Amino acid sequence: MELTEHQSNTLYLTLKRLFAEKSARNPTQRQFTSYQLAKALNINHSIIIKLMHPDPTKRVTRPKIDTLSKIVEFFRKDGFNISIDSLLFGYEKTTSVATQVFPSVKQEQSIPLYALHAFPLDPLGFIEIKLSQSAEHLIALQTEVDLKPIFKRGSVFIIDTRKAPESDNLVAVRFESNPEILIRKFYLEDGKTILRCYEDLSMSLELSPLSNYEILGVVIHINART
Repeated sequence: MELTEHQSNTLYLTLKRLFAEKSARNPTQRQFTSYQLAKALNINHSIIIKLMHPDPTKRVTRPKIDTLSKIVEFFRKDGFNISIDSLLFGYEKTTSVATQVFPSVKQEQSIPLYALHAFPLDPLGFIEIKLSQSAEHLIALQTEVDLKPIFKRGSVFIIDTRKAPESDNLVAVRFESNPEILIRKFYLEDGKTILRCYEDLSMSLELSPLSNYEILGVVIHINART
């Protein structure tokens, strides 16, 4: 995943903000450091340093999705409403635990795999993935094109078709007029249902009761190609 200059700056500022807020929660303790985060995640300290370097020319521009996911999971477990999207595009401060936490890996299960742009035709096959929940109501959607700027061709989204979406969830949605399945951010705001593009949260679509759409389910896991 190649970061734009804007995404690199947003990632740097968002991480700085998260560190400051975590430090403020425990004023009697020492400031939370990049070394502590690296140790908690069991990754090389230099990786965190390169993500948060004040000099833009010295920052890593191709971070691994796995690294960002580990950072997100760490802060989410500590009560921060954070996601990979908000790392790259900014987030709003909150102390409540976020609703969309990818399940921990435990048991390998078989899930039907469909093409994101040709659902619900016959499945392409099955994908084996380790999940902590039953695969009975899960499907896998594989993109056949790049979903810029984050997900490359071949990325797979695991969808829970029985999970009701909540604000800030990533969902799979289909419109009657468009056979392509879209991956969007779901929000409930002032009684309205809003879908936003994960790559540009300013681009939004309000869903009315008359809209011919179907939310297939909530994205609970991503096998991202970068």
